[in-house]
Amino acid sequence: MSNIPLVCDHCGKVFFDYHGSNWCDCGAKWCSETCAELDGYEKENFGSSCNYCRGEDFEDSELLEFVTSAIGVSRDDLVSHYKNYQKELSNGNTCTLDGYIRLKSFNMEANIALVEAVLGHLPTKIGDIHE
Repeated sequence: MSNIPLVCDHCGKVFFDYHGSNWCDCGAKWCSETCAELDGYEKENFGSSCNYCRGEDFEDSELLEFVTSAIGVSRDDLVSHYKNYQKELSNGNTCTLDGYIRLKSFNMEANIALVEAVLGHLPTKIGDIHE
């Protein structure tokens, strides 16, 4: 039991672990049985496991590193693109995201778009990723 505030690895909610039942052997912790189940938590005879320690899922930071490396964009570049997107969105000069980063800029009056990068559902195999 802990009276130290913890953060749920699934939903981000701050909680106190008074009952100690939602911990994985790998260190993952959850605020509820529901969050634990959503991350694949399973109690086993001699321990426990979850999607992360079984290698079935990955932390967002790992996925971000993989994607930025795969498309050759640094995190700083991505932050810059996102800031520009937010600025253009607030000015009404770009469309909302639908799972893709499509436009560098978009002028609704002239109906002109400058395409900068596309992130979306890519074919299963498009080539090798060199890191």
